[in-house]
Amino acid sequence: IDLSNNLIKTLNNIPYLDRLKTLIVAGNKIA
Repeated sequence: IDLSNNLIKTLNNIPYLDRLKTLIVAGNKIA
């Protein structure tokens, strides 16, 4: 999942994805 360059405030309530290998959150303002 590529979540680059988004204005994500929090990473909450993300379901567990069994086949998810990489979570790309570059360029986000995660607090």
